Amino acid sequence: MVDRDQEPEISQAEAPDGDYVPRSMILSPEGVLQGALNSGRSDNRYFLPVENPDPLIDLLQRALEIRL
Repeated sequence: MVDRDQEPEISQAEAPDGDYVPRSMILSPEGVLQGALNSGRSDNRYFLPVENPDPLIDLLQRALEIRL
């Protein structure tokens, strides 16, 4: 987890489609962004709603299925 205010350089480096929060991105063990694992939205591809955990759970299950 990166705190955007405490670590702005990391937040900007990990902003493939904009600097919005929250962003939930799946990385490989080597730290490579797995771009295909995203929210499916055309804008803000890494935004997942905080009030509903189901999209995050689904995304994590997809990551497990491909066994990063």
